[in-house]
Amino acid sequence: MHIVRRDEDNEFMGYVIPVGDHWLPTTMFKAALGDPTTFDEAEEIVLRLGLSSLMSRWQVEYEGQWRDVWLQEANPDSVRVYWDDPVVEPEQNAQWLDARKHTFRRP
Repeated sequence: MHIVRRDEDNEFMGYVIPVGDHWLPTTMFKAALGDPTTFDEAEEIVLRLGLSSLMSRWQVEYEGQWRDVWLQEANPDSVRVYWDDPVVEPEQNAQWLDARKHTFRRP
């Protein structure tokens, strides 16, 4: 696994993870940002999408089903999610999920 950081400020952007002969671009909580590819392409995807992708809707496998979530905060081990669109439901409370126990994907 290779950590990807932005050159200009050393900001942690995500990982590229070896998958056979290829590399998988992932977020900081190891959710795929694309299909396995070359190391250079995977690193470019992480640099381009690593942080901006966190602002869009995601899905999490939760209690045996895929549910839509909106991310409030993320780190390598956990993700704080809203279960409803925070623009529509601004008064809701966010919930921390263990990123090691839940699978996240972009819809």
